[in-house]
Amino acid sequence: MLDRFFSNRQYRRQYAEYLGYHHRSFDVKGLTTQGVYTLELTQVFVELGLDRQTVEAASADPIRPMTSALQRGRHAVWSYLASKQIAGQTLVMLGPPGSGKTTLLKHLAITLAPIKPDLEITQGYSRLPLLLFLRDYTDSILKNPRFTIVHALQASLRKWQIEIPPEWFQEELKKGQCLVMLDGLDEVADSQIRQQVVTWTERQIALFSKNQFVVTSRPFGYRSNPLKKALVLEVQPFSIMQVEQFVHRWYLANEIMSAQREDPGVQMEARSGAEDLLMRLRRAHVLLDMAVNPLLLTMIATVHRYRSSLPGRRVELYAEICEVFLGKRQQARGLAFDLTPAQKQRVLQPLAYHMMHEKQREILLPDAVKAVQAPLNRVSPQNSGEDFLKSIVNTSGLLVEREAGLYSFAHLTFQEYLAAVHVQDRRLENELLAQVENTWWHETIRLYAAQVDATNIVRACLNKRTPSIQALTLAMECLEEAREVQAELRNIFDRLAQSVDHPNQEVRRISAEVRLALRIRRMLRVDEDRYVDNSFVTHAEYQLFIDESRRFNRYYQPDHWKGYTFLPGDGRLPIVGIRPSDVLAYCEWMTDRDQGEWRYRLPRKNELELLASNSKVVEATDEPVGYWYTVSAQDFVCAKFNLAKVANVETLMNQIQDRFNDDWRLFARLPNQNQARKLIMSRVRYRQFTVLDLDRNLNLDRLQDPDIVRDVNIVRNRGTISRAQALKERVQYDLTLAQDPDLERARMLNLQEVLQVAKSLSSELDHAQNQEGAPELARMLLRGLERAESHAKNKQSVFQPELIRALTTAHGYASELVLALQEARSQARLRVRTNTILNISEILQQIESFQNGGTPPAREDALRLLESYIDLYLDFIILEARIVQKLPSFEGIRLIRERKQPVV
Repeated sequence: MLDRFFSNRQYRRQYAEYLGYHHRSFDVKGLTTQGVYTLELTQVFVELGLDRQTVEAASADPIRPMTSALQRGRHAVWSYLASKQIAGQTLVMLGPPGSGKTTLLKHLAITLAPIKPDLEITQGYSRLPLLLFLRDYTDSILKNPRFTIVHALQASLRKWQIEIPPEWFQEELKKGQCLVMLDGLDEVADSQIRQQVVTWTERQIALFSKNQFVVTSRPFGYRSNPLKKALVLEVQPFSIMQVEQFVHRWYLANEIMSAQREDPGVQMEARSGAEDLLMRLRRAHVLLDMAVNPLLLTMIATVHRYRSSLPGRRVELYAEICEVFLGKRQQARGLAFDLTPAQKQRVLQPLAYHMMHEKQREILLPDAVKAVQAPLNRVSPQNSGEDFLKSIVNTSGLLVEREAGLYSFAHLTFQEYLAAVHVQDRRLENELLAQVENTWWHETIRLYAAQVDATNIVRACLNKRTPSIQALTLAMECLEEAREVQAELRNIFDRLAQSVDHPNQEVRRISAEVRLALRIRRMLRVDEDRYVDNSFVTHAEYQLFIDESRRFNRYYQPDHWKGYTFLPGDGRLPIVGIRPSDVLAYCEWMTDRDQGEWRYRLPRKNELELLASNSKVVEATDEPVGYWYTVSAQDFVCAKFNLAKVANVETLMNQIQDRFNDDWRLFARLPNQNQARKLIMSRVRYRQFTVLDLDRNLNLDRLQDPDIVRDVNIVRNRGTISRAQALKERVQYDLTLAQDPDLERARMLNLQEVLQVAKSLSSELDHAQNQEGAPELARMLLRGLERAESHAKNKQSVFQPELIRALTTAHGYASELVLALQEARSQARLRVRTNTILNISEILQQIESFQNGGTPPAREDALRLLESYIDLYLDFIILEARIVQKLPSFEGIRLIRERKQPVV
């Protein structure tokens, strides 16, 4: 009895060693790009998610996106194995190519192999793992009706010269102590033979019914031959968190093998390499889409580390993906097919090109057959197009059947890549040159450019006198990926960067649009529903928003600007000095432009670390730049900076001190000056909110000073002076048109629109207060335009001296009106400061009086009111210093792009 006990332990230990040695390596057989080192599975394995699914609904798509719904339903395999509710039930794990089915079974085998497995990992589950690959035993199953699992195990052990008596396995199976794992039901290509293998499997389940069985298959191989009474589980795609886990583990394993040690230095190198790849994946949305498939992610990591940096040479990755998924990996496993991977690709390329040409993402089976039959006849005339397509769907995963008789490529990128290869093979470049304005073709053009000399493509993008935004964006992207291009075209990067400051407004607009388009394309994906911007929105991009908003009488220029256009040379710098309400409006504008499933918003407080880890250095500026984020619906903070961090503290304090002294000189006999100075300078250092936000709740109701409230609102109002400036520009334009020697152009003069604007502005100023003579100037401007309009009605006479004189006079009034409104705002800022000073002094005296009496609540109210006045005073000191460019602004914009929530 004792001898038998020790023999059993010896056999278990011997079998555990066999499993460990046989399955310990991370399997990359069949991949074109191989790493230098063989990695161990335990080093890189990431737990897959599984969810219950019907056979019909199981997806064959190898790069199905991980949605929030999928995340909610997923569980680790141990949750099912250890479940008492389904104890002993056969589990069938369905998954598309590369989803990790075989790797998961190897992980189960290695984890359960020890006599005492880690029950914390296995959730208390412990059985003897028996792992068999069905492809190795198909012939034996067909030839020997009495062939069992025990025979298969013996055959496998003999191959590796391991002697464990079959009786031991028979006894373990009889006791019901085993987890029997049968991998690759779909790898039996012939449907009749597959049915026999399914029958054999069901016979084994019945024969050893006390044990638990797990069978893996692709969906197609199981639907027509399902097992009876089996629980179907679907392998879920990687989430972005799992992608990150795998990349970090894969890089660490490689660095350990390279250095032959593991220490902090090796870990640091691994972390650096992993973060570099993850950053590139977040920028290259297509690659991140593919990374949800474990096999594709392995290929991405290997190609990036050992062949070339991604995404710059992603065509090499796509070529390898096609080769592997069209059969090379199966060939490495000993499976034979009629056509080579290269032949299959040659047949699929015309199909991809046809679908691009027809602007189709899905195609009906008869149309697909028609597209592939001719190229198929050249490589395999005995095969029908329909059989070929169904074979590709069933074996490769590159092509999927979305619905009965409706086919598509698993990802549009595969269609675009194969179409690009077809264009290269058939020398159809002229077809692409005609499509540079068509965004549907842009990805195909980029992938073509990555394989050839892209000079002609880039030239086609620039051919027009005023290239379109789409064509310019394409040119920039082709230059980044092109295999080669003539040197003189390379300077388009610099030309485009400089053109945001071009004197021509339309050139500036197009350049800014290209920058904005590239910004959106390059946002970094951080999870299934969010992208983050890794840099600050620039002056040029924000100017697009200002200009479009002005058409609807909405004005969002920074408060320290003297006009509504950024200064020359600032186009590439981050926009700063923005109110949070302006950023909210900008986000709404961006969302409206997108018109899709995404919305743009400010970051939230819990996303600050996310933004910090996905930032790049702000170009061409040494000034500090922050960005608004939300703490609550109405509470905004500017990240990283408070008042004392804006500039050199001494410079800041000196600016405020000088302005304070200038303001208090107006009240030479006012008491409490030194005390007020100390309080203000102390508040500069310690107040917790940001430097300047004129939309911030200033507690104006608490201030109980109608003069301050009125003047604050004058400063807050950017619309009146902006409309006056726009009116001045329009009158100048009309005057230039009236003086134009081209008679046809001169006759285009129409003053009706400018008259309506002048009337509206005059009416607005008639009801305004403290506008320093602006209302009278607006009325004079209106009368001048009315005189000009009466002269302009005489179309027979061009170059009328009266018309030109009237417009010249009106332009003079418009210029004076702008100056008057600027002065009115300047005086309003001064009055806010001086009235605030009076209130500060008065409250300080009131607080002193409380020392001789008064209630504590009254004292507390006075202190809170004093703080509000000091904050208001500081805001207007800072604003004044920014206007005269003695203090920097830093409230900028970082964006989050988030999937819109469905309306319930």
